[in-house]
Parts: sequence; structure tokens; C-alpha cells
Amino acid sequence: MKNLLSLITVFGIFITLHSQKNVYLTIVPKVGSEVLQLDNNYTSLNGDLFKLAHFNYYLSNLHLIHDGGQDLDLSDTVFLIKHNQYVLNLGILSIQNIESIQFGIGVPPILNTQAGANALDISSYPSNHPLSFQDPSMYWGWSAGYMHMIIGGRADANNDQDPEKVFELHNLGDANYHTLSLNVIQTNTTPEMIDVYMDCHVDRWMKNIPIKTVGIQHASINYNASIMLNVLHENVFDQPETAAVNSLTYTKGTLIYQAENKIMHWQNVKNADRFQLVDLTGKLVLTAKANESGSIDLNEQSNGVYLFTIVGSDGTELNAIKINH
Repeated sequence: MKNLLSLITVFGIFITLHSQKNVYLTIVPKVGSEVLQLDNNYTSLNGDLFKLAHFNYYLSNLHLIHDGGQDLDLSDTVFLIKHNQYVLNLGILSIQNIESIQFGIGVPPILNTQAGANALDISSYPSNHPLSFQDPSMYWGWSAGYMHMIIGGRADANNDQDPEKVFELHNLGDANYHTLSLNVIQTNTTPEMIDVYMDCHVDRWMKNIPIKTVGIQHASINYNASIMLNVLHENVFDQPETAAVNSLTYTKGTLIYQAENKIMHWQNVKNADRFQLVDLTGKLVLTAKANESGSIDLNEQSNGVYLFTIVGSDGTELNAIKINH
């Protein structure tokens, strides 16, 4: 009986571990079909030429609806998303299939301003916390609270194709905190990893904002309220058409990434033909022939998150690993 109980315990632990996944939410900022780059010229949906100097926002009150409607409440976490920092590591979670997600844009009232039940003075947070001091600032003071989203840059007001007119919108106020619920399709990146890929359409977020004349606005009303309402009405957040279930086949060999020296190793990957390194926008940044065992120095690649894949001669993806480079 004792051996049977031990076996049942071990089996239970195995099932629990097997059901846990590393879960990531990636929200790529886009202008049209392009990934946002600061200081690049773009055309707004209003027809205005512009370039951005910064674009930051908070995401909070996150819920993952999974496995037949179960609600995994991650609302105790606040994320600060920037133009080049938009991969959220949600942790190791007991999830198999994510059906939808719910989240708020901004800092929720319970944490915002002196009226918030759980609000803290900004100096109380550790320096690496999203609600601590930021550059550019995301905080307007103890009574006004946090800025849910800030966006700023220059617009072409004189039609010389060179944006020169400064605009800034720093968007405050509990009334401008809005929540969304979206059905999603997850990507099964590896047997132990789930990714949910989304787009944030910056041009849709800016729709109907007269950036050539708006100037600098720090407020909770008028254009500051209008731009936050666009989150609800302009389909600012959605999934790209390429988002799909992508369960890879990992019966081949071992992949090891040595982060300290940025070397990728693979061993005993039978029928290997080549490797691929793909960034989070889906762009193939590096590929070359590969034997069943080998290594590649990735020091020349820009910092970021990548998917490294070994591919067979028939195009089958034999093994893959997500790396923080």
C-alpha cells in the first residue's frame, strides 16, 4: 500500500508539472503593417506625417480565460510596455489552452492616486518596479496619479515633409482607464511554452487626434479622454492574421543556449538540415546549414527575444527554443 501511495504521489506530481507552461504575451506596436520605430516618419490615419519620440503605456488587471472558461486572475500585476519592450513573461502557469484574455489599459483606480485603496506613494516602489519613477515620467503626482499612456513626437504642420511641430499627450484619470476582452489563438511554441501574439495599432490609437495643432496636453478630458476612448472603439488591440496554433515537433535532440556568452548549441538533432533565428515580428534574421550537432555564436545579433529552430531537409521543424538574447 505504501508503494502504491508513493507511485500515485509521483504520478500526480508528473501530471502537475506536465500541465504547467511558460506563458508569454507579446504585443507588437504597429503603424499600418510596420513595426513601430522611433524617429521614423509615418502617416497617420488623418493623413498627417509624424514621427514619435516615445510611446509608453500600462497594461494591468490581466485575466487569462482558459481550458473551458476557467479564469486565471493575474490582476495583481502591472506591466509597463514601451516601443521596444513588449514581451510580457506571465510565468509558469497551469494552462493548456488560452481561449480569451481580459486586461485594462492604464493603472487601475485601486492603485492610482491617493484615493486608491491600495495606492502607494511612488517612492515606496523599488526602482525596477513598473510603478516606480520612469524616464520619460509616467506619473503626474499623488493627487493626479499615473499617466495611463503617453505619446509624443513631431508632426508636419507646414507640409514640407519634415515633422517639426511638437505634440504630447499625457493621459490621466480613473475615468480613462478602460478594459478589453479579446478572443485569442495561442501559439504552442514548444511543449513547455505558450505564446499569445497580438498587435497594438498605434495609428488607430491616434485616430482623430489633430497632432499638428494639439500641442502639449496633460489632462483627463478633451483630447486626452478621446485618445483613451479609441482603445474601445478603434480596434487598437487585435491578433495578426498569422497568429495560429503552431505546435512544433520536438522529438529530436537537445538545444542549449548559453546566455553568458551568447552561444547556441544543439546536439543529436537527427536529420538536421539548417537552423533559423526569427525575431518576434516574424522576421528571419539568420539562417545557415546545420549538422545534427553544432553551435553558433549570436553575439553579433541585436538584443531581444528570438525563436531558434532546427529544420529538417523536408521543412519539418525538429526542435526549437525561445531565447532572451
